[in-house]
Amino acid sequence: MISAHHFLWVAYDPKTMKTQGAGSGTYTLKGNSYVEHVEFFDVPGVEGMIGTDAKFTVKVVGDILTQEGTAGTAAIKETYKRLD
Repeated sequence: MISAHHFLWVAYDPKTMKTQGAGSGTYTLKGNSYVEHVEFFDVPGVEGMIGTDAKFTVKVVGDILTQEGTAGTAAIKETYKRLD
């Protein structure tokens, strides 16, 4: 979820519907540069993300947003669809 000033994500196992992790914070967007500042992060086995920045390049085509970049040492590519 991306609002006017904050982001939030939750990962879950669709078979069990149990949460596997979550994160949130604030972000900045300048052109196609999107930077998330992590204020909350809870993923088992992953420490030290709070207070860090995850940096992405974003592209919007219609109602689809694609972001690609890095968070910590992980390479990430995500695709989102706008919901009304």
